[in-house]
Amino acid sequence: MRAVATDGRGGLEVLDIPRPRPEEHGALLKVDACGFCGSDLDKVRDQALPAGRVLGHEVVGHLLEDGSLGHRVAVAHHVPCGRCPRCRSGHSSLCRQFVSSDLDPGGLSEFIAVSRVHLDNAVFALPERIGDLEGTLVEPISCVLRALDTAAGLLGAYPLPGVLGAGAPDGGHGGGPGEWRGAETAVFGGGGSGRTGELEQKDVLVAGCGSVGLLFLSLLRAAAHLSAAGPVHPSRLFYLEPDPERARLAESLGARPWSPEQPVEVAFLTAPPAFPQLVAALPEGAVLLVFAAGAEEVPLPLERLYRRELVIAGVRSGSPQHLRRAVEILGSGRLDLSWFRPLEVDFADLPAAVESYARGDVLKVVARP
Repeated sequence: MRAVATDGRGGLEVLDIPRPRPEEHGALLKVDACGFCGSDLDKVRDQALPAGRVLGHEVVGHLLEDGSLGHRVAVAHHVPCGRCPRCRSGHSSLCRQFVSSDLDPGGLSEFIAVSRVHLDNAVFALPERIGDLEGTLVEPISCVLRALDTAAGLLGAYPLPGVLGAGAPDGGHGGGPGEWRGAETAVFGGGGSGRTGELEQKDVLVAGCGSVGLLFLSLLRAAAHLSAAGPVHPSRLFYLEPDPERARLAESLGARPWSPEQPVEVAFLTAPPAFPQLVAALPEGAVLLVFAAGAEEVPLPLERLYRRELVIAGVRSGSPQHLRRAVEILGSGRLDLSWFRPLEVDFADLPAAVESYARGDVLKVVARP
């Protein structure tokens, strides 16, 4: 079968490799489409993976049942166990099973073997109204949802004692010394892992308006419609993006340009070069959620972190529950994806398309076998 693999020189090449064989109780999936994302590019360029590694984790395809095409599904790459201390503390992407589980091979191949643990936890049937291209967004949307939940939780991460002692005399949200906000409902509906720390009426900045940054803006804009517990939406949305066309897309989603003079309470970083500017400009008590990778080192002045009590955290993947919510949100039809016009290419054209993606000439690339 055909596959696109790393060439060991910082690029990709099309190869012919053996079709994988599913493990017992697993399944074979015929790939219909697979997105290529920034983390894939990072692995090809910065991590310099050896030749022959097949990447791709934004997968849509059909399960094969008795040799025939079965359900059309979205498939995620890794699966946490849900039981270990890291999973129970909210760090499912650091779970040992998450790190060790993977698709065989990656989604940039004609067929992949899907394990039983994937079938049970990371394979989701796609309703007809979700096309193949939109289906490749299930995995990245799950990542963004987890980042939003994490940021909302971090807004309430500091203890909230009564400032003058026990309780809050004004009837506010004081509580007793050391009392922490709960963790009951998700920011964007659905039960389980989301937290009650609110993004509602917060000024929010998205730094970097590539496809992931625009997904952040789309989901933040749609939050009032997607929350099961009532309106949960930022007061104002801001963006930081030097590219004029991407800036235009951000403004089409209701965001306005940000300047360092404009205080925001929450910032999502998807473009590493913006990190120093954000740390220098964020006001006291702000939350900075880092959703970006790269080999470059960035300065972190401890004086600013300490004096301003900034909260900085990283999130790098979704969980099975966030995947399920992503499918529900896409199926609702309420998410504005008017900006999502990926470059569709055949496997043979993917290496050249990735070069365009690396230069920033295209917003997103989706490959078809």
